[in-house]
Amino acid sequence: MKPDESQFLETQQTNIARIAQFWGVPAERVGGKTGSSLTYSTTEMNNQMLLDDGCRPWLRRIEDAFFELLPQPQFVQFNVAGLLRTDAESQAKIDAIDIAAKIVAPSEKRTQRNMAPLTDEQKQELELVPLTINVGTGLPKSLPNPPTPETSDDTPDVQTGKPKIGLVGNG
Repeated sequence: MKPDESQFLETQQTNIARIAQFWGVPAERVGGKTGSSLTYSTTEMNNQMLLDDGCRPWLRRIEDAFFELLPQPQFVQFNVAGLLRTDAESQAKIDAIDIAAKIVAPSEKRTQRNMAPLTDEQKQELELVPLTINVGTGLPKSLPNPPTPETSDDTPDVQTGKPKIGLVGNG
C-alpha cells in the first residue's frame, strides 16, 4: 500500500473515532476500530455501554419533552429491555433464579414471554418432572442416585437374610 493511501485510511479511522465519541457510540458500531481488547467484554456489556453512553441521554430528553405535554401524574419512559436481551441460556438461568427465589411467579415469566397460562393438563404433566432449581446457580439440582443393592435399606442382610431396616450397627 502506498504511504499516501495508508495515511488517508488512518485519517478516516480517526474521523470515525471522533464522530463516534461525539455521539457516545462505540467506534466499532460504525465501522471503526476498537482500539482495545474485547477479551473480557460480552455483547450484553457492550449493549449496556451503548445504552448508557449513547442512547440514554437522548432518550431522557425525549421522555422529558413528552412529560411536559402529558397531564400529571402521567409520564413517559422508554422500555430499553430489548437492547439488553441476553442469550437463551443466560435468560433461562435468570428466570429460574427469579422463580426459585420467589421474586417472580412462573405465570409472570410466561406472560413476559408472551405465553398463555398453563392449562390444568399441562400443570399435571409438569408435576411428573422431578426438577428443583439451585437458587444460587439457576441450574437444576442433581437428582439423588438410585439405590443400589449395597445402599438400599430393604436389601436383605447377607448374614441374617432380614432387611436392613431397623438394624443398628449390623457389622
